[in-house]
Amino acid sequence: MTDPTSKIPLEWLYARQREIARTQNRYLLLLLLGSAYTLAAHLTPGPTINVPFLGLGVGRALVETFAVTALSVLLLAFYGTGVRLTHALRDIHERLGAEGANAVDCLVDETANVLDYLGTPATAPTRVTRLQSLLLYHLPLLLVLLWTGTLWWVQVSNRPYFPPWLIVAHAFNALLLLGAVTRTVRMVRRRVLEMYGDRPR
Repeated sequence: MTDPTSKIPLEWLYARQREIARTQNRYLLLLLLGSAYTLAAHLTPGPTINVPFLGLGVGRALVETFAVTALSVLLLAFYGTGVRLTHALRDIHERLGAEGANAVDCLVDETANVLDYLGTPATAPTRVTRLQSLLLYHLPLLLVLLWTGTLWWVQVSNRPYFPPWLIVAHAFNALLLLGAVTRTVRMVRRRVLEMYGDRPR
């Protein structure tokens, strides 16, 4: 079967990979900043939270409910770009043949984010350093997911809902969180299989 990317100029494949990687890095930055902001806002006492870009105080229930929505969407977007990035790197690898692995390593280093550096072992790969890399790479994402789930539960438990239609937002957020948890489990599983020499299914 003919490779659908075989007639695409290699420079275009490089440009595609770089743009996807930059987009993923932006989602990661927004995730970390958003989590830090919502944590600080949650720890601030009072029934309202100051929203800087609106220039006014908004009810805590509204802010935290839609913060869960935003963080969940960013998590899903981050994982989505990760899938696209894997495909882009695979296309380059297949185009270059034997030299593909070295080229992919260079491209990953060129557009690396904080997770890539956290997950890089400081010494020669062993079972211990691989486990350490696995934990460090996923730790920020797991913390964001844990915080988002905690924020959702706090607001779901905060009855009666005001305004009443927040129950719909909570149900929608539950679906988003379920999707984020599923994607996180898949990503961790794939990473484990890659690091320990098995090919993911």
